[in-house]
Amino acid sequence: MKDAGYEAQRRSDIAPGTPDVVVMTEPGTGIELHLIEGQDPSGVDGRAPLRPTKLGHVAAFTPELERMQNFYQDLLGFKWSDTIGDFFVFLRCNADHHAANFLASTTKSGMHHIAYEMRDPNHLITMIDHLAKNDFRLHWGPGRHGPGHNLFTYHKDPDGNTIELFTQLDVIHDESKGYWEPRPWHETYPQGPRTWEVDVATINIWGPINEQEIEH
Repeated sequence: MKDAGYEAQRRSDIAPGTPDVVVMTEPGTGIELHLIEGQDPSGVDGRAPLRPTKLGHVAAFTPELERMQNFYQDLLGFKWSDTIGDFFVFLRCNADHHAANFLASTTKSGMHHIAYEMRDPNHLITMIDHLAKNDFRLHWGPGRHGPGHNLFTYHKDPDGNTIELFTQLDVIHDESKGYWEPRPWHETYPQGPRTWEVDVATINIWGPINEQEIEH
């Protein structure tokens, strides 16, 4: 990391369950990143039926898209999955299509959205019903994105943050193949990482765009 011009610090006092952490700063934002090899279980028994399966990805604005992409790919080992135009990059660190998204912007900063995975469409629908009963109605969706091809819905949390719920995200189980596991809704076969045109079908294959969510 030092050879690439980045400082890193190894610490053991960050939080319970993460005794060994490498701490470094994200370029351009000053955000502190905590890199961990594993984390002890919380000890919570059982599983709430509506609970998302996991944190899927985080999307953020950046004024230096190329620098941010190079940092995550070259230094942290993420892989490129897709790009929309010249301003929206999708990166992965496991089989999932993306774990981090970066949206180029000179007017906005911070988080674009945070996304949680649902087990399947039925799980997603049940969660939307649950949110509606508690007065959290849809901000955008349901729809299907082009890159990643995931079903999605967007809500606003009480602090105004954009929360995505998704399912059916593209996966690459075998990196040697270099393409996503085939799905009936894919545009090409086989389908691998590429640069997408900026159009309605890229943002939402099914239909309308929420202009607020693509402003950058």
